[in-house]
Amino acid sequence: MAKETVTCEVTVINEQGLHLRPADALVQLAQKFDADIELLHDGACCDAKSILDVMALGAGPGAQLVIQARGFDAKRAVDLLASAFQEGFDQVFSDNADGCDEVGTG
Repeated sequence: MAKETVTCEVTVINEQGLHLRPADALVQLAQKFDADIELLHDGACCDAKSILDVMALGAGPGAQLVIQARGFDAKRAVDLLASAFQEGFDQVFSDNADGCDEVGTG
C-alpha cells in the first residue's frame, strides 16, 4: 500500500509570527506522528519535526504555509497541525480536531 500524501494551506495568526513558543509546540505535535511532515513557505521547505528548520523559515504574522505530510497517519497529522495553526498554538488539541480544508491528497 502506497503512503498517502496530504497537504493543507494554513496562515500564521500569531502576532509575532512563528516564533520560538509556537514553533516548539508545532514541532512537539509533529513528532507524535510517524508521517514525514514538511512545511513549505516562500519556496522554502523544512522538516516540521526540527525546531531549527521551523525557526529558519522566518514565517511572520500572516504568512501562508503549506503543511505536507506523507505516511499512513498523514491525514491525522495535517488535521491536528492545521488546528494548531488556527488556535495560535494556545490550546491542547483533541483527537477529534479537523482544522483543514484540504488543498490536495494523492
